[in-house]
Amino acid sequence: MKKLISLILLMAFSVLLSFARERFDVIRLKNGSIIKGKIAEIAVDQYIKIQISDSTYITCSYNDIARTSKSGKVWKSNYKDGTFKSGPMGFFNGAILYGDQTGLKSTFAYGARFNKFFVGGGLGLTSSHENTGDDVHFAVPIFVDARFDFIKNATTPYLEARAGSEIAVEGKTGFYGSILLGCKISRFQLGLGLEQTTGRKIENTYEYGEHIEKEYSYPARNAVFIIGCEF
Repeated sequence: MKKLISLILLMAFSVLLSFARERFDVIRLKNGSIIKGKIAEIAVDQYIKIQISDSTYITCSYNDIARTSKSGKVWKSNYKDGTFKSGPMGFFNGAILYGDQTGLKSTFAYGARFNKFFVGGGLGLTSSHENTGDDVHFAVPIFVDARFDFIKNATTPYLEARAGSEIAVEGKTGFYGSILLGCKISRFQLGLGLEQTTGRKIENTYEYGEHIEKEYSYPARNAVFIIGCEF
């Protein structure tokens, strides 16, 4: 049941992410600018007039236009001429965990980029199985996220670190942290890293014919493979 809930929430995150795209008529200018709105008038080889609000129009000369896209889907972009620009940015990642705990994790982070650095915060959902026993770890990670892009281009290797806490619905609440090395290609990213959470181990013993159940917490360390995208 917990894994089913995790899968449903992962799908819901993907649907929410799709709303980061909006349908526009798009004009891409030769200087790298993008104008989004509704094309109101076209004078062939002269100009295109685009409506960007109820009462605001922009007229673009044909000589300044690189390309047009009628009613295309355009991502909210964090790029200009193939390179990064500073400003708000978000990430959505899905991850496979393997180690002391095996399972799935989905996370959402949002913050701001400053040159090659990104700083923000996020939350997510973890659904995994304790390999040291038969216990289930089902938790909500809340964390601070910091990332460094090695190259100031749309394609770059990056280093990412997170620190925070996993609030357990089932399992043990405790520290959550990870470090990851990845590669980003345009808005998509792949990465491999290590994370640590707080696991729970239950030990059953018998003393004088009486069943005794003892609970222990331990640092659960997992390898993490992620695939994600940014917006």
